[in-house]
Amino acid sequence: MQRRSRVLIQDSIYDSFTADLARRFRALRVGAAAQDLDLGPVVNAQQKKRIESYVDIARRDGLTILAEGELGTNVPANGSYVKPTLIGGVRRHEAVRPGAGEGHGGTAWLRCAEDHHHQARLITRYRGRPPRNGRPLTSG
Repeated sequence: MQRRSRVLIQDSIYDSFTADLARRFRALRVGAAAQDLDLGPVVNAQQKKRIESYVDIARRDGLTILAEGELGTNVPANGSYVKPTLIGGVRRHEAVRPGAGEGHGGTAWLRCAEDHHHQARLITRYRGRPPRNGRPLTSG
């Protein structure tokens, strides 16, 4: 989960997909490596602060926090731990601020796409170049 996580979801499955993903996010736990939980700390305090600022931007911009995981018990107070956060409500024509809209440290941003053509347009807009795939994406 330490990768960028902007998830484009086809409109026809958005509700059921996000409900299942939110359930899974609520079950995630963050802690020290010795605790053997789902996620560990981010790299440093600066990265923690950056991730938390992105989540604050999402809240301030009226996006929906669909789910949050939990910090493990007895997590060191000075550690760089960030709750996994699932953010939805990124609207079709909304311009997401630079940096926000990128998943870091257990965050994921959900956006609805009408179909694979709409998804390709969104990816092109984010990356400034067309996506490499020319077929609809499928997942299990």
